[in-house]
Amino acid sequence: MSGRVLIIEDREDFSLTYQRMLLTQGWDSRVFASAHLALEHLRAEAGDYDCIISDYQLPDIDGLTLLRILQKEFAALPVVLITGHGSVQTAIEAMKHGAYDYLEKPVEREVFLKVIGQALALKRRSVDAVSVQAAKEAGPLMVGRSRAMITVYKEIGRVAQFAAPVLIQGETGTGKDLVATAIHLNSPRQNRPFRAINCSAIPENLLESELFGHEKGAFTGAHATRKGLFEATDQGTLLLDEIGDMPLSLQAKLLRVLQSNVVQRVGGQEDIHVNVRVVAATHRNLHEMIARQSFREDLYHRLAAAEVRLPALRERPEDIPLLVHYFLQQYARELGMEKATIAQEAIDYIQAQHWPGNVRELQNTLRKALMQARNLCITQDHVAASLEHPGPGPEEAGGDVRSEVAVDASPVDGQTALSHWVEGALQEVDLEHETLLREKLLRQLDRELYPKLLERLDDNRTRAAHVLGITRNTFRKRLGELEA
Repeated sequence: MSGRVLIIEDREDFSLTYQRMLLTQGWDSRVFASAHLALEHLRAEAGDYDCIISDYQLPDIDGLTLLRILQKEFAALPVVLITGHGSVQTAIEAMKHGAYDYLEKPVEREVFLKVIGQALALKRRSVDAVSVQAAKEAGPLMVGRSRAMITVYKEIGRVAQFAAPVLIQGETGTGKDLVATAIHLNSPRQNRPFRAINCSAIPENLLESELFGHEKGAFTGAHATRKGLFEATDQGTLLLDEIGDMPLSLQAKLLRVLQSNVVQRVGGQEDIHVNVRVVAATHRNLHEMIARQSFREDLYHRLAAAEVRLPALRERPEDIPLLVHYFLQQYARELGMEKATIAQEAIDYIQAQHWPGNVRELQNTLRKALMQARNLCITQDHVAASLEHPGPGPEEAGGDVRSEVAVDASPVDGQTALSHWVEGALQEVDLEHETLLREKLLRQLDRELYPKLLERLDDNRTRAAHVLGITRNTFRKRLGELEA
């Protein structure tokens, strides 16, 4: 597939790297060091290009401002935004403002070429892009800089601008309510009501009344007419949390509301028109529930017009130090403490845990540990005493791994151990929605391989790079990513 790419990048080392990678696929490119020069050229030669790559930090204007201009004047050209100083809101805003994708420096060759190839294929299909009006800034609600979370932020930016329902899936405690809130705050409905209801926490007979309202005398205790959440949230966003626990009889009624935008109060006959964006969330596997006929397939397809999958905490261990410091600062303020400090041994111990309750369990553990430590530094013992599901510490876990390696030294045993590791990974992921499994497994492998290889080679990074068959710079960058 041929293609021509316009690059906007003021650093020559980066632009040359991009050009070399593009050239390996037979894609031509031209570089401009400023947004104004690129825009001037595009206004005369836009038809010559199939894709735009732009740095976020440019010498004349910022990436979001450039995106707005490009969306207005060259909406048919997919734009890939690249930044060296990303944030949660930057990722969301980039996708909201029409970026085809958002990458962080240093850009991995495989990821870069995959994204550009997809962007060029999109341009070939001549899809008309729609200009998106910017919503006002919303503060960051989620913490994390891992690739898995960057994917979540980009999905929020993609789906926020549309009125279609969104289905958020993830294990208990991963923060599905925060994603729903972020979608609302980055949508055109941000100044309208946002309400939420937990479908598993309310009995069936009351849940119908909560959602659709009731007329006076509709049932025992209905002393007055009452609006339901759909009416109260008109023009806004309604989160139906734990939708997988909604009874089948109510699922049918919810489907009718989503299809017709009309509700009837319990005990009433009047059709009440509503305009509500529904965001549903669940920790359950709805595909399995559909197979068991405990969840309606037609309702699933109506709710899943767009889907966001939240990773489990164990899938993004690199985010744990950020989460720890964020929550400790928050709880120190709540508890009236001047500061909260934590020992590195405690953070290492936290990273070694499995966290079946995910971020919520981590929050509760840190709050308890902080209260135990009071104004002293939080130690591993404080954390261990606060854990609901304690596991081995990093040294203990490391000891187990080393002993297994010593025993499984033969090629046959090594192959068996590898097979077990892959099988365990496959059992832990949602194969319906997982898209980065190979990348995650390679990252886990590199986390073990790089430090042990350096230890064997007396920290000689040149030799280590040679053994791995990569350049020293690539080795250094990869090691930095693993240590971040």
